[in-house]
Amino acid sequence: MKRILQRMTLVVSSFIISCSMTNVPPLYASAQLTAQQYMNIPAAVEQLAQDTLSKLSLELEFSSFANAELLIMPLGPGTHGYIVHILQSAEPVGYLIITATGSSGYAVTEYGTGSTPLFSSLLYPKDMTSSTDMHDSRFMKYNGTLAYWQVTDHDGHSIHIDASNGDQLPDFVSYASSPITISKSLEGIQPEDQPGKLELASIPFNPSSNLLWLVSDPLMIHNAAGLMKQLDRHERLVFSAHKQNMWYSGPLAITGYHSWNIKQSDEALTFARTGTSSAQIRYIPIDKLLGCGSFYVPAQHNEE
Repeated sequence: MKRILQRMTLVVSSFIISCSMTNVPPLYASAQLTAQQYMNIPAAVEQLAQDTLSKLSLELEFSSFANAELLIMPLGPGTHGYIVHILQSAEPVGYLIITATGSSGYAVTEYGTGSTPLFSSLLYPKDMTSSTDMHDSRFMKYNGTLAYWQVTDHDGHSIHIDASNGDQLPDFVSYASSPITISKSLEGIQPEDQPGKLELASIPFNPSSNLLWLVSDPLMIHNAAGLMKQLDRHERLVFSAHKQNMWYSGPLAITGYHSWNIKQSDEALTFARTGTSSAQIRYIPIDKLLGCGSFYVPAQHNEE
């Protein structure tokens, strides 16, 4: 009887996914997620995802978002968030992270573009660079800067996989505290917020390809305005949290920024554009980086 109920649940789950999307990647259609999870996606989350996509798609950087299909999945228990997979012809072109706020609402706390965005190994498990034999079920978690899978091998041991690059993480990520950010006043993009300046200062680069920045003096950056000023001057920066780089999948290549105008506030919410390849560009709130590490000027283009 239990097996029959499990099979019925999978059939219903696939039906709901198929009804919401015309082209579903095979792995999504067979994912072992219950129908209840999909039925419980709040309408406010779906509306925020659609509104944000319509605003982002007006920029060339996010032009692939126009008329895209969305697949919204809950993140792990206790996360109070959702991963929004953005698909064109069943292929990933970007993502949103939507998180519950302290005011009983929702906000977009991260977004990105590219063919291998966060958690894209859910679409292509062969990309996961781990030799460990895993179960099919994947457990997605997000702590504000680090996105990862918590999966279990056949011996019952937990394994943590970085959802941005497939690297295996230390076990303590599941119970250790992530770095504390200096500001929590701005929770993320709300439905009434409007996009402002998008600055694409540089093409993506790999901070590890030339490590001369490690022996240079860090820049004195204390706020978003200071970071934007330095990017306007140097075009690209490196963020490093040194011993805590794991929490950021770092060091990070900072190649631009995107500001949002916050309704009923004089403040702007600014996201740092990061990424080593156009296949995965992440936009992370600058407030999550300030005070948690240092910013450096990498070697000039002709020195690499």
